[in-house]
Amino acid sequence: MSKIEFKEFMPLISHQIGIVLKDKIKMMIEKSDDIVVLDFDSVHICTDSFLTQITSSLIDEIGYKKYKAQVKFANVNDFIKAMVKTKLVAFRQVA
Repeated sequence: MSKIEFKEFMPLISHQIGIVLKDKIKMMIEKSDDIVVLDFDSVHICTDSFLTQITSSLIDEIGYKKYKAQVKFANVNDFIKAMVKTKLVAFRQVA
């Protein structure tokens, strides 16, 4: 299991930082079948464009099944959790 602590990359307020982290997550997944934990400890807010990169854009690149199997969220507050759910709902319906 690998972990990315998002507090190290704050503020999470742009798609540019989302792209950097999306690429990092993708690289970790391509190197191993291990789970990648996205740790939101101490992160209280982020932008929709940031979340688009680490959810929808990443799923477009690696596929929903691989994303679901290897990407896990930890320490997510209710605000961010609701935003993530809206990003993933469309993919759940197709998978």
